Amino acid sequence: MDPFLTSALLSIHLPLYPNLRINLHSDFAPELIHDLAVSKLDLALVANPGANRKLTSTKVSEAPLYIILPENSPLISKDTVTLMDLSDYRWILFERKAHPNMYDAIFRRAAEEEIVVRNGQRVLTAEDAAQLVSENLGVAFLSMTGALRVAERGATVRPLADKELQLQVYLASRADNRSKLVSEFVRAFMRRISRVKKPPQPAEPLAQSSIRPRVAQKHVGA
Repeated sequence: MDPFLTSALLSIHLPLYPNLRINLHSDFAPELIHDLAVSKLDLALVANPGANRKLTSTKVSEAPLYIILPENSPLISKDTVTLMDLSDYRWILFERKAHPNMYDAIFRRAAEEEIVVRNGQRVLTAEDAAQLVSENLGVAFLSMTGALRVAERGATVRPLADKELQLQVYLASRADNRSKLVSEFVRAFMRRISRVKKPPQPAEPLAQSSIRPRVAQKHVGA
């Protein structure tokens, strides 16, 4: 969850809808997309939702994936790492059910780079990934927000330099949703995030508390 996006959601007040109540809920990306499609949700913030004719979406943020490195890794001296840099390590990934699109994209990019992936563990939390890396079981792939949490606890992380492996967060709704409330809420949200300036990304290698989170998977029901 990106605290910036959540704060923006909760700060929306619409004069024409004084009784508006916002309910937040977290889930895996496929579940959020499904719940939008069946009208269970009005809006969702989803990372890399993929093409879907049933949805209308607007990009609100993007960030690279991050890699947790072992303390003794020579890659620590680098500002960023590439997939080729990681080819000699086992890869600790999130479970595919958490985000099939991004999971498959990682393996597609590895195949394009002719990297034979040495499969490692599968996890659902950044903390579990950091623990496995500390046990020298490989390197782990995380979102920026996950990297922030574990870096604050001492883990060493670096951004992955790959233009095709970016976490892009979209505000999505059903394409056939004609609700004036939903439409007005989307406009208000986009105005809010365009006005609020985020801290600039640091130029130095990202480690510990220097990371700024920019991604989230949240939805708002209106």
